[in-house]
Amino acid sequence: MSVEQPVLITIDDDKEFNDLLKVKLKEFNFNLHTATTKEEFYLAINQVQPDICFVDLNLDTDFGAGFQIIKDLKNKFGDKIVIFAFSKRSSREDIDNALSLGADDYLMKPLDMLILCPKLKEFCKTKVRCETISMYPINKNETSCTFDLTLLLKKVTTEGFEWRTTQMFTRKTAIKISCSVITDITKDPVPLLLTVSKCEPDPQDPKFNILETTIDSYNMALAEKLRMWIVQNK
Repeated sequence: MSVEQPVLITIDDDKEFNDLLKVKLKEFNFNLHTATTKEEFYLAINQVQPDICFVDLNLDTDFGAGFQIIKDLKNKFGDKIVIFAFSKRSSREDIDNALSLGADDYLMKPLDMLILCPKLKEFCKTKVRCETISMYPINKNETSCTFDLTLLLKKVTTEGFEWRTTQMFTRKTAIKISCSVITDITKDPVPLLLTVSKCEPDPQDPKFNILETTIDSYNMALAEKLRMWIVQNK
């Protein structure tokens, strides 16, 4: 791994996610290349040997294509590079598959920079492969998986909500959110299912992101409740 300016190549078919990574990784002074397709990614690989690769497992044009990319990287470079696999998928089978093919670590989306940055700093400092994440035996049958994230509500609009968070979300991610304001709007304690429309750095503090979530445009009843709440709380 080059000491002065490590080469990092990413592949994710969400261009906005790649752009956000560029901003968040500036402190590492990487020679950064981003790709949204396999063709762009392999072209970059052929032009320069990377020190680190970020690989999204699922590309819109080729479901699960990231597994083959990890395998190709391992065959070409062996242990000379570090591979991070990213995915919304959380099954043990997917994690085992990515790690067995050669990924050094497996990180879930939405991506939390508070988790990723220490890992990158350690890689840059030691220049060695990290140990794989701990695995625990679970039922092999398909099971649901949930995890909690902390968001700070900044704004309520007629289309949805704006939040402040340390996590990175990709567009079209569906998340269930519960808070006192949402309960006040819906008159229902059940978490509200929202869709991520944008996630970008907070201009006031780049350690955080501004997350925008929208309601289902077909849910006219909820849209009306949202408008009424805004009018009443102006």
